[in-house]
Amino acid sequence: MKTDLNMELMKNIADLYYNSNLTQSEIAHRYNISRPKVSRLLADARENGIVKIFIDGRNEISRFQEEQLLKRFPLKAVKVISVPHDDDQLVALEHGFIQLLYFGIMEQHFQDQG
Repeated sequence: MKTDLNMELMKNIADLYYNSNLTQSEIAHRYNISRPKVSRLLADARENGIVKIFIDGRNEISRFQEEQLLKRFPLKAVKVISVPHDDDQLVALEHGFIQLLYFGIMEQHFQDQG
């Protein structure tokens, strides 16, 4: 079980690392501890729920769509990106690019078949 003092140290170190962008070496120097100790404290902070890493869920949708495209078409790689829907020029460019890619892929597919 972690002591209150150790929990406070984890909070302080996590704050300096994640919010103030100090390196682990800078934090180690500031607290007069080793860099591996800082690394362990950051890992402990995650394990104890002090640090919670959040990854925007939009990437999950993109990865799912990429997997579906890879399964459906004879592709070696695919990257799905999102664009702001309120930017009409960007959306039009995206659609044009997708069409170019599609027709290029289909042309290559038919050449490989013939």
